[in-house]
Order: sequence, then structure tokens, then C-alpha cells
Amino acid sequence: MNSEYEVVPLEQAEKFWADRNKALRARSEALAVALVGKDLAQQWWSSSNLAFEGQTPSEQFDRNAERVYSYLMRAAEGTW
Repeated sequence: MNSEYEVVPLEQAEKFWADRNKALRARSEALAVALVGKDLAQQWWSSSNLAFEGQTPSEQFDRNAERVYSYLMRAAEGTW
């Protein structure tokens, strides 16, 4: 085993990823509101989206939080 890496207990790793996804969700929700407004942001989360192969952003977030966050960041930067 490489001495640079430490074995992390599963409970600790699960908490890290849960906290990370919670932070990504909060940031993603803020970005969606900034981009389309509060009312439309709620619709955006629950509407199918071609960028996610027809899945809703909420469904995609549950599978791959980084993909939704990256999509919103690109939209905020104007990278269409």
C-alpha cells in the first residue's frame, strides 16, 4: 500500500460524500435561481432536459451531482 494514502473508514467516506452532495445541491439550486428565477427554477428541476438524456435535473443530480453542477456553471459562464 502506498504510504501517501490512508485507509478511510466507510462511515467517514459516506459522510464526506453526503456533505459534498448537500453543498453541491445548495450551490446548484442557487445557480438555477440566478439563471431563471425562483419560480422557473422549481420547474427546471422537475422537467425533462435534453442535456441529461431526457431525465430531470433532479434525477440526474441523484446519479451524478457533478454533471448537473457543471452544466449550471457552464450556463452561468455563458458557455452554451
